[in-house]
Amino acid sequence: MNFQKRILAMLLSVVACVGSVSYAVFASQKDVSNDTAPIYQDTCEHTYQNGVCTICGAEDPHWVVPADKDILPLTLDTPSTSSDSAYCVWYQFTAPETNFYRFQASGSTNIMGHSYYSLDDVNFNIGDPSDESYSSTFLSADQVEKGQTIYYYVRSTGNEKVSIDTAVVSVHPSHIIPDIIPDLPLNTKLSNESVYCAWYRFTAPEDGEYLFQSYGDADTNIWLLLHADLNNDDDFLAYSDDGGEDANFLLPYTLKKGETVYLYINDGYAYSDPISFSIDVRKSENIQIIPGDADLDGDVTIRDATLTLTYYAEQAVGNSYQFSEDDSVNQAIVDALNVDHVDGITLTDATLILTYYAEHAVGNSITWDDLIS
Repeated sequence: MNFQKRILAMLLSVVACVGSVSYAVFASQKDVSNDTAPIYQDTCEHTYQNGVCTICGAEDPHWVVPADKDILPLTLDTPSTSSDSAYCVWYQFTAPETNFYRFQASGSTNIMGHSYYSLDDVNFNIGDPSDESYSSTFLSADQVEKGQTIYYYVRSTGNEKVSIDTAVVSVHPSHIIPDIIPDLPLNTKLSNESVYCAWYRFTAPEDGEYLFQSYGDADTNIWLLLHADLNNDDDFLAYSDDGGEDANFLLPYTLKKGETVYLYINDGYAYSDPISFSIDVRKSENIQIIPGDADLDGDVTIRDATLTLTYYAEQAVGNSYQFSEDDSVNQAIVDALNVDHVDGITLTDATLILTYYAEHAVGNSITWDDLIS
């Protein structure tokens, strides 16, 4: 009997040792103190998705979807107070009106973040925290419908906790409609320096087609509206983001005498940075130019081929070349000289124009289609 008791005691001792060793192994895997992020001692490389390591199941304290009580509420144009130090901070905002809103947060260290329309759709694969482009300010720009709630998530780019000094939601400056909208006069170029957007009102002095055009290095977009309202689809008349030189717009639109339209202009990159540009409006002359007629004399000659070649050569070395001081006339000529309708005016167009002249000079009734085909 004593022998059996000794055997049982030995077995219990072994079990106790194994349990303590196991506990020691698992306890050494991470330090879960309140002041530092967990430090993993195991060999898992921890590939996280939605806050959980897909390899071992460990949680990352930076990636936490909070309960409602842990989400800080924001109201329009009201900066928040400083948040407590945490691995991540969450905010929520309910839009009083449908609009394009900007969330801006400033932290105690470099921060990164994301916006979500639903906590059910949270995905934390938002970028590499070591990216050197991050700063102590995080911005998010989002379209939010009236009564809709949007959630903003902010964390440090390092392993430390972060305090958010201030966070605020406001209407994005690219969507602010001024109380007084200036008139755009006919045949007058107006400049805009470092703006998120610009608004103008134009009233047609007579019936006809009008050309709205921008100038400068910015990628500009124009919306033509019946009223100064960005949230009413019924007010939309026309849109353009191209047609002019480089990334400028050129928008033709037909109006009757006395009709008024509103122009809304912004940049082409998600309303991110201020832009500088000029704009004008002029009456379209509805110019009809025959193909290949560079000098507008109504005939295709050697001079037209020479002017086309000159235009191509100047463009090839980066120089600007105008056939006319009137931009609409100039554009009409450029279109007429692109006889093969490929890649703008090239050496091929000049050759085709010269060939067309030579064939007709000897009495051949060749067509542009004959030459191009």
